[in-house]
Amino acid sequence: MANFIHGHRSKHEPNKRLFTIWHGMIDRCTNPKNNSYNRYGLAGIKVHADWVNYKEFETWALANGYTTDMTLERDDNKLGYADSNCSWITKGAQRANQNRSVKNKLTIAEIADVKAHKESYSVLSNKYNISKTTIARIVKGEYDDDGKYVG
Repeated sequence: MANFIHGHRSKHEPNKRLFTIWHGMIDRCTNPKNNSYNRYGLAGIKVHADWVNYKEFETWALANGYTTDMTLERDDNKLGYADSNCSWITKGAQRANQNRSVKNKLTIAEIADVKAHKESYSVLSNKYNISKTTIARIVKGEYDDDGKYVG
């Protein structure tokens, strides 16, 4: 984090959650030790230069609908974190988007491959570029054969 400007926010300031979101975004995209790095940094997802400064990110967030019940959403998952590609949405809406993305990312044959569970969750996660949590949900039957989330 030495190259990132965080403004020395204390844990007692009102936007601690927003700082945590910012820090997680930076870490996923830049830290090879982060569990999600392979789906972000290694996949070429970058943080726009303006947003490496926490105060710039905070200013954008507060001017663009951030509330404590919202999560940061990349509108196009192939692109990085930037004001032109991000918005604030509810956690429920983000879950729905993640559910749709499984359907859009995997073919019926790929879903069947995951359900067969012949490889480790880590291998399947890397193979299909989806999280191990999503792999586990597919294996548990939370997605039907068409990739629709059925809970």
